[in-house]
Amino acid sequence: MNHWRYAGREKGSSLIELMVTIIIGMLIVLAVLNLFLASTRTHKTTENLSRIQENARIAFELIAFDLRQAGGTPCGRPTKVANVINISTEMPWFTTGVRGYESSQSIPGTSAGNRAGGTDALTYGLASSTGVAVENHEAGNAARFQLNTTAHGLIDGDVVMVCDNNLAAILQITTANDSTDTVTHNTGNTVSPGNCEKELVPDTTCANPTAIRGKGSPDECGVIEPDSYYEFCKNSVLVRYESALWFIGCNGRAADCSALGGRSLYKVQFPDPAQEVVPDIQDMQIQYMVAGGSEYVDASSIINWDAITAIRISLTLVGPDAGVTTSSVQTQRLTRTVSHVVNLRNQ
Repeated sequence: MNHWRYAGREKGSSLIELMVTIIIGMLIVLAVLNLFLASTRTHKTTENLSRIQENARIAFELIAFDLRQAGGTPCGRPTKVANVINISTEMPWFTTGVRGYESSQSIPGTSAGNRAGGTDALTYGLASSTGVAVENHEAGNAARFQLNTTAHGLIDGDVVMVCDNNLAAILQITTANDSTDTVTHNTGNTVSPGNCEKELVPDTTCANPTAIRGKGSPDECGVIEPDSYYEFCKNSVLVRYESALWFIGCNGRAADCSALGGRSLYKVQFPDPAQEVVPDIQDMQIQYMVAGGSEYVDASSIINWDAITAIRISLTLVGPDAGVTTSSVQTQRLTRTVSHVVNLRNQ
């Protein structure tokens, strides 16, 4: 027998066995790779969802904080309002409360932020929480307030509200100096947008200046008299007044404003230009609840803005990273639409 010839030979793998081993190894590598890619995508999706939630929270908190104070005055709720701020293409929306704009309604003054088409906007007005007391007020030709201190902190161009239990007046200071306790509110072009009239007539604005002009001097301060302008009495309150606009603007970071990531939430607050507040907010739609109503309605349906009791804001937000979803959108960014209701305190 010649079996001794094979005793020392080493046994090896056949070609088939080698191919099977390679295939099994490749399957294991592919499985591990798929697991890694799935884990990476899950992490990326979670991270983008967290960013969307964070941006939504910041946007809603900032807007809601302003709206809850909108319309408030240090004098309670006066029965009438006088507004002599010039209607300007730069700052046309000084208001004593809340005012909304539908996407189809244009808003002068937003060119700096390039308002995005198809989006709603919102304006508000509110008085500062601190102010100074009035010692004496001379309207008419004098147009000046004597205050109870020289440390009033006012400067030329400040927009202020002066109020008592009867009237809240919005006007712009034309001359203020911390060396004197007197400030003036004249007309002219020394400040912008300026005052259209010196006289303060209840329930009038610069949209109808003829309703302000020609009124006589009042018999006494603090009393609303027919065919007379108004003068404030001692211990009326003068405070700085803020008016701001929230809107969706084009941020210039995308090839087109309508592209995902090309829009942000902006705020304009006089006298500053539009400022980007929260990025990656693609759309804002706003509806309003009117006292006695049962449904939220668009801004174009509102007749009396003083009757608004609540506002529902819906934001469409996008994640910062592309390739997160398998959607047909080219960038495949994660998108979410969230809503928040703000109940108004001062309406």
